[in-house]
Amino acid sequence: MASGASAPQPDLQRPLNGSLADAPAGPTTPDLQEPLLPPAAAGGGDAGGEAPAVAESKRILFLGGPLVIEEVVSYASTLVAMGMVGRLGASALGAYTLAHSITNITGIALLNGVTGAVDTFGSQAHGSRSYAAIGLVLQRALAFSLATCAPLMLLYACAHPLLLALGQQAALAAAAARYIHLFAPVVPLHAINLCLYRTLASQGATMYVLAAGAVFFAATGPINWLLIFKLGMGLDGSALAFVACELIYIACLLALCALHNARRPPQERWWRGWSRDALRGWGPFLRLTLAATAMIVAGLLPSPDVALAATGVIYNINTTVFMVPYGLAYAVCARVGALLGQQNPRGAKLAAEVGTAMGVGVVSLASLALLLLRHRAAALFTTDPAVIQACAALMLPLAALLLTNGTTALQSGILHGCGRQKHGAVVNGAANYALGLPLMLLFAFKLHGGAEGLWWGIAAASLLQAAVLVALVSGFDWRAEAERAARLVKHLSKADGLGSLAEEGGEEAQLSGARSLEAAVSGDALMPLPAVRGV
Repeated sequence: MASGASAPQPDLQRPLNGSLADAPAGPTTPDLQEPLLPPAAAGGGDAGGEAPAVAESKRILFLGGPLVIEEVVSYASTLVAMGMVGRLGASALGAYTLAHSITNITGIALLNGVTGAVDTFGSQAHGSRSYAAIGLVLQRALAFSLATCAPLMLLYACAHPLLLALGQQAALAAAAARYIHLFAPVVPLHAINLCLYRTLASQGATMYVLAAGAVFFAATGPINWLLIFKLGMGLDGSALAFVACELIYIACLLALCALHNARRPPQERWWRGWSRDALRGWGPFLRLTLAATAMIVAGLLPSPDVALAATGVIYNINTTVFMVPYGLAYAVCARVGALLGQQNPRGAKLAAEVGTAMGVGVVSLASLALLLLRHRAAALFTTDPAVIQACAALMLPLAALLLTNGTTALQSGILHGCGRQKHGAVVNGAANYALGLPLMLLFAFKLHGGAEGLWWGIAAASLLQAAVLVALVSGFDWRAEAERAARLVKHLSKADGLGSLAEEGGEEAQLSGARSLEAAVSGDALMPLPAVRGV
């Protein structure tokens, strides 16, 4: 595997922009004018006698730490909402779980794929200093994702007959359909949030992202309590609380995006007004997810209330833990993309290796903790003894799934940083549909494995995903990836009419990488299984 050690190195002492992407780790507050890459990032050399892997891990932690915290804190809002719904009884929790599985499959997973283009393009364009292109890709992602939401609204209006057609019990289908009707506005709101969030994260503005997540989480508990209990709205209050919290999150992200853009020098501002170019260059993407599918299938098992409630709890534990490697994957994506954009293949390879090791280490510890505390973890979500016992039985396949999911997340982040989403789409589709779905149904029904069979099927699919993606990334020629990034940014300049990149970044920018939305948006989401902030 070529490391590209002889590739030309840019002047890394020269500030690239005002992000927090790669300021050196330390006790002091970073200056917003720090260079994107500190001098130690040039090619794996030591910084003050520090091993390259240690230095790189610090940079990833500095960039990914706020993202990890934001992902965990923001997704904790779902745990707060679920915990409150769990106090309404197993039937309410089952309807809540089924409704969210429908919206995750048909809307959230799709939107994560559509907006995933921002990860690749933003990080590589950020490294290339093609700032105007970042604003254009944000506009394209907004336009396409909102257009995608239109047919989804019609689908949600027909939720009740569709759930009955899927074989769900009448009472459960009615309750879930009503929840979906009230929850539906969250989907287009979440599309906007994803576009704004990923635009900031791809530029390394992680403190801005963390601030928005903190406000979102702080509002979740009081709003849910007010609507569910104080006003006596019950399950309806939970759905409306999600809508209110998404509106608050949009307001925060819009304000922080405006602040981030305003603090840049005029030539480095990434938002320069609306462009008609945002209405072209769209590429369709749809990717379903097995974990959400499992929650629909759980409604067909014996005792569907208990099966759905237990599966919903496990799903949310899985997603919460997954936020850690998910946040690290964003950091690795930004590092790999920026380093390739600066023609530093050796540094990109090191960032990929260090990030993977960090993510796998974290999920290994989390899996062990869940196995040791399986009954206590389930009791955080419900007081129903049957549901707690069912959740405890699902912790073993969940622990296996977390290990493979963590690995897959980091490999997907690397693929995004390289602009290789299509590779991930092929692998994920084959693993999910050719292996995961058949095994899930086989274990659950034919072999009478019930809910445990569902999750063992998902774990098997995730294991295949992880193995293939690791092999794929291990075979990368990193020098060739850097050269490909340089070609992509030149193509972007011609295709989108953004003018000469030399005018924005000089000769160094011409050697750096970016990716057009038309190519990037046709790939897969960063996440191997659904892990959606606050939804």
